[in-house]
Amino acid sequence: MPGIAGFADYGSAVGSRGVLSKMAEALKDRRDYQVKLHEGAGFGLAKVTSGVPPIEQPVWNEDGNLCLVMEGEIFNVEEIRDLLARRGHRLGQAHATELILRLYEELGNDFVTPLNGSFVIAIWNARARQLVVVNDHLGLHPVYFTRTKNRFLFASGVRSLLTDPDVDRTLDPVAAAQMLTFEYPLGDRTLIRSVALLPPASILTLTADRMDIRSYWTLEFSDLSVVRSEESYLEELYHLLRQAVHRQKHPAESGILLSGGLDSRILLGLLTEDGPGALQSFTFGITGCSDARMAGQLARVAGTPHHFHELKPDYLLKVAEFGVRVTDGFESVVHMHALANLDRQARIVPVLYKGYLGDALMGGHLWLGLWGGYSEEDQARLFFDRAAVLFKEAEHKDLFSERVYKEVNGAAFESFREALNESHAGMVANRFNHFDLRQRQRRFILNGLELVRSRVVVRAPFCDKDLVNFMLTVPLGLRLNRRLITEILIRRFPKLSKVPCTTTGFPLVPCAQDLLMRINLQLRWRLRAAGLKWVKPPRSAPYANYALWFRTSLKDWAESILLDPRTLDRGYFNPEYVRRLVSRHMAGEDHSGKLGVLISLELWHRRFLDGRPEEARSPSPLSVALTES
Repeated sequence: MPGIAGFADYGSAVGSRGVLSKMAEALKDRRDYQVKLHEGAGFGLAKVTSGVPPIEQPVWNEDGNLCLVMEGEIFNVEEIRDLLARRGHRLGQAHATELILRLYEELGNDFVTPLNGSFVIAIWNARARQLVVVNDHLGLHPVYFTRTKNRFLFASGVRSLLTDPDVDRTLDPVAAAQMLTFEYPLGDRTLIRSVALLPPASILTLTADRMDIRSYWTLEFSDLSVVRSEESYLEELYHLLRQAVHRQKHPAESGILLSGGLDSRILLGLLTEDGPGALQSFTFGITGCSDARMAGQLARVAGTPHHFHELKPDYLLKVAEFGVRVTDGFESVVHMHALANLDRQARIVPVLYKGYLGDALMGGHLWLGLWGGYSEEDQARLFFDRAAVLFKEAEHKDLFSERVYKEVNGAAFESFREALNESHAGMVANRFNHFDLRQRQRRFILNGLELVRSRVVVRAPFCDKDLVNFMLTVPLGLRLNRRLITEILIRRFPKLSKVPCTTTGFPLVPCAQDLLMRINLQLRWRLRAAGLKWVKPPRSAPYANYALWFRTSLKDWAESILLDPRTLDRGYFNPEYVRRLVSRHMAGEDHSGKLGVLISLELWHRRFLDGRPEEARSPSPLSVALTES
C-alpha cells in the first residue's frame, strides 16, 4: 500500500539500526512499489509509492531546512496557489508538495487549515528540530504512531511500526473486544496497546520535550439551522456536489464502482453530465444479484462501458491474508470482496471513484426512532444495541477466557458511551450521526478504501471538505431519508431515477418499469394468498452469501483456522465456545459475521505477533502474483 513512515530520535545513543528502511519495506505490499528514504540527524522520513504519478519525495524547501513526505491528494491546489500568490509568491506550476512547504513557511502549523483533500503529511523542521504530522479533516489516510524508550515512530500501517523490535507488541484485549462487538475498534485504539491512530483533522507536533495533538476542524452537526427555503438548500447542495466531482475528476481513463444504491448513482450522473467520456463502470457480486441488474441498467442509461465481475465463493482462499495485511487486521474477511476482482479492474483503469460517505453524510442511516427525548443512559443503550452487530454483551462471558473477561467485562459498552459523548450536539439524531461518521465510517467502512488503494488511486467526492461543512448545517428533517440527495437525483438525472434502487427495490419516480414491478408484486401476493404457495415472493438477491460459503467452499479453510490448536490455545477465547459456534454455523445457523472477525484476528496474530520480523516486512504471496501477472 502506498504510504509514508518516519521517526524522530532526540539524542538516543542507540542509533536508527536501519529502522526507517524496515518500516518502509513493511508498507510495500507489491514488489513493484518504490521506496524513497531520507535520514538525517535525529530523524528519518520515507515514502512508499506505486510510481504513479512519478513525484519525487521527500521534498525540500529552498533553504534545505524543511523536509516533507505526503500520501494522498490535494484537490484545491489552484486555491492554494492563489493564496500564496496574494502573499507575494510566484510558483508557476509547482507541485502540491512544494506549495504545501511554502504554505508551512507562511502559516506554521496552521498550514493545514486551507487544504481540501485526502492526505497525511509529515514535515521535519531541522531548524526547530520539530516533527509535524497532519491528516485531512476526515482522516481518510490512516497514520499510526507509537513511542519507545528511544524514539517516536509513525507510519501508514501498524505493520510498519512493528518492524522496530523496541515497540511493545502486547495485544489490546479491549480493542479486540470492540472489534468482536462492532466489527471495528472505537476511538483511536489499535490491536496493539502501545500503538494509536491519529484522530481526524489533527496536527501532531513533536519536539525534544513534548508531544502535542490538537484538532484544527470539528465534525459536529448543528442543532440550530438558518431559516432558508428547501429550494436554496437543493441549489447549494447540487453546486457543491458538482464542485466536488470537478475537483476530483481525473483527466485519464477512470472507473466508478457502481451498485444499485443512490451514492454511486449520483456520482455516475455527475461524472457523465457532459457525456461518459473515458469513464467505465464496474460491479461485482453473485451472478444475477440485485446490484448487478440495477448497475447494468444504470450503465446503459449513462452510456458507460460496463464490467460485471463475478464474486466467486472461494476468492478468500487467495486474498484473505493479503487483506488482513493491508488493513492491519481491522477488516473482517467477510468484507474483503473489493479484492476479489481488483487486479482485473486495475488493468483497465488507474483511478476508481467510490460513493464512500455519501449514505451516512446525506442522512441514510437516520431513522424515526431518533426523533424523541432520551436520557443519556437510554441514548447509549439504544445506540449500543444497534451498533453491537456481532457478539452481544451477554455472550462475552462465554466467548472470552476467564482471564481476558476480567479485563474486557463491560468495556465495550463503556468505550461506546465515551465515543458517543464526543458529540456535543443536543439533538439525539445529531449525536448518532456524529458517532456514525466518526466511528463506523472511519474505522469500518474506510477499510474498504484501504483495500482498493492497494492497487489503484481512489477518489471519494462525498468527502470534499466544503461539501461536508455544508451538510453539517442542513436541518435534520432535510437529511432524513436522504431527502435532498434523492430530490437532486430526480430533478437533475431523471433517467437514472427510473432505474430501481436497492433500498426499496423500485424506481425513485413513477414510470413504466415502476408500474410493471408493482403489478408483478401484487400478482405474486394475490396468487400466494389464493393458495398457490409455489409462486415465490419477490426477493432481493444479495451480492455475497458468506453464510452458505462458510458451509461449502470455505468450510475446510475456516475450520482449519478457527479449530487449529494454535487458535484455541492462545488464551483469549473459550475453546469450547468457539467450537460450538463453528458447529452451530455448519448446522445451519448464520454466524458468518462472527466467524469472519475471528478469522481475521487469528490471521493477523499469526503474521504480525507470531511471525518473524522479516515476515511482517515481506510482500504477501498475492502481491507477488499481482506484480508478476
